[in-house]
Amino acid sequence: MQLICLAPRQERGIVYRLFNENLEPLMLLDHILRELTDLFTENVSIKRLESSLTNRLYQLESPNGLFAVRINSSKAKNLGIDRDREIAILQHLQSVSWCLHPELATADYLVTPWVSALPLSVENDVDCLLNLLKQVHHCDITALTAPPLDITLQIARLQKQSTALSNEFSSTLKDYTQAYQLPETLVLCHHDWHVGNLYKNNTGLLLNDWEYAAPGDPLVDIACFILGFNLDLEQRSYCLNKLGISYEQLQPLLPLVEAMSILWYQVRFPKNSTVQKQQEFVNKWTIA
Repeated sequence: MQLICLAPRQERGIVYRLFNENLEPLMLLDHILRELTDLFTENVSIKRLESSLTNRLYQLESPNGLFAVRINSSKAKNLGIDRDREIAILQHLQSVSWCLHPELATADYLVTPWVSALPLSVENDVDCLLNLLKQVHHCDITALTAPPLDITLQIARLQKQSTALSNEFSSTLKDYTQAYQLPETLVLCHHDWHVGNLYKNNTGLLLNDWEYAAPGDPLVDIACFILGFNLDLEQRSYCLNKLGISYEQLQPLLPLVEAMSILWYQVRFPKNSTVQKQQEFVNKWTIA
């Protein structure tokens, strides 16, 4: 373990504990600590957690509790992430109980309380998940000033960064992107439904990670919900029935969301081949 003191902060007893970290994010962490002096007053322990293409995550422990600090990557914009939109949405959701509320949110970083979660089972908690989806979609966004997310534009953005796409995959996908049109009536959509973005506690569910959230097509978000939780045919039928949506309504959106997932993975892990996934997509979704 390496002990690093970034600035003359002995008067506050700050000690940084990190593993193999470079100075640039450490300097930003120091700035965050200065911004939140009411939370981080002394004996702050910092642990680097997993990182992704869009951010780095740290756990901060102080006498005031545990906190998560997400330092944003400049690469996020290339993946369609709009930090101003994310901040606007988080501010808009300050009064709801199902959103994890930040202590501080800027274009560079996000600070939230660290949540200790109970195990989440999609099979056992599907009704709770559906209720949360409905609450997100029914949230009043008339006062929200944030650009919408059009899935076809998101797909085009990812395609430009992908160099290992087959002609068959691109041609099949083109049939669906050309047929899609963003609806006139938009709702708040999360667009990144999976168990890693949900916390379950004694009071209910908390939805985290609003990087891809935006006003959008509710059917696209439902497709993200179904594919993100890897629901089987019986679970899909149950969810669609509860939501009052037919499979015929949803079917054109499933290939778009599936393709977006393949493209995101290709951009996120360029050394890992998606050839098999692309061929499976072609076999499954080619229009006769």
